[in-house]
Amino acid sequence: MRGGVVEFQGPPTGLADAKISLCASNDSSDNIDAGAEPERDVGPTQDELNTKRTASAAAMASTDANAVQRAHGQIVEDEVRLQGLIKLDTWRLYLAQCGGWPFIISCLGCIVATQLLATYKDYYLATRLGRKTGSGKSEGSSSGDKVLHWLVVYLAISFLSAVISTLTLLWTYRGSLRASVALHDRLLRSIVYATPRFLETTPIGRMMARFAKDMQVIDTDIMEIIFFFLRSLLSALITLVVISSTVPLFTVVGLGVLLVYADLTWSFMQAQRECKRLEATSFAPMISLYSEMIPGCDTIRAFDMHQAYMEEMRSRFTAYLSADFILRSTRRWLGMRIGLTSSM
Repeated sequence: MRGGVVEFQGPPTGLADAKISLCASNDSSDNIDAGAEPERDVGPTQDELNTKRTASAAAMASTDANAVQRAHGQIVEDEVRLQGLIKLDTWRLYLAQCGGWPFIISCLGCIVATQLLATYKDYYLATRLGRKTGSGKSEGSSSGDKVLHWLVVYLAISFLSAVISTLTLLWTYRGSLRASVALHDRLLRSIVYATPRFLETTPIGRMMARFAKDMQVIDTDIMEIIFFFLRSLLSALITLVVISSTVPLFTVVGLGVLLVYADLTWSFMQAQRECKRLEATSFAPMISLYSEMIPGCDTIRAFDMHQAYMEEMRSRFTAYLSADFILRSTRRWLGMRIGLTSSM
């Protein structure tokens, strides 16, 4: 500001582009004669002001979105929502914290063993009953002993499959909790040793959402979804192989149905991923406003701003419910199409 007129407004990076000479007044005063009446400083003309404002606007446009927000007085930065597939480095970090390759190989081996045992027990019972039916009538005592023997073997295979499945589930949960502890420790260290700039521009609700809902997903949801997905996939593949070995013509039909399922699942995964991100970004502002209203309740009532805060909370809660409704709608979309495809 000079002469009561604002000459420049914007980030420090635009000061050089605006070409403002801070020493112009000193240079002009040196050229005034001793006997002459000093000229009155009337400030820059309107054209000069327009030129400076244009240069300032160009300088601000060249900065990123967060710098523009700070130039307009917005301290808190908007949360960035990622798009597209999850990066491979993210999966590597998560699986490394779970236990690395030994954990992955052991889980896959246990899941495969469980599905093979579940398939073999049905095959064992079917072959034994087929032999008994084809052999005709037999003596009562020997037939009863054979049935009891088959039943004991069938129960033993079923029990072994259930034990391996339970141990696999416990092992996957143990790896998930191990990764959760490690990632929670890294997140906590990042918050504790964060810069003051980060604490000023990041709402407390966004941090609470990372520690609450996001950590819950890491604790249970991710590994549980991976476990049941792999088990269902192996079960479908084994069933397809068994039926195709008996009825070879079913291979064509089975592969066609499998391709339809894969296409529906891929479309669902893309929509589900974006909806989950939208839900996460809409959950943090609601928690942030709630955390600010609790300690400032007396101030809000003193200035009679409770109605405005209620409207803002209603607006943010509606945005979160809209994202959650879209997320649930995508699940129903997949369920309807899977059901129609299975019934055809």
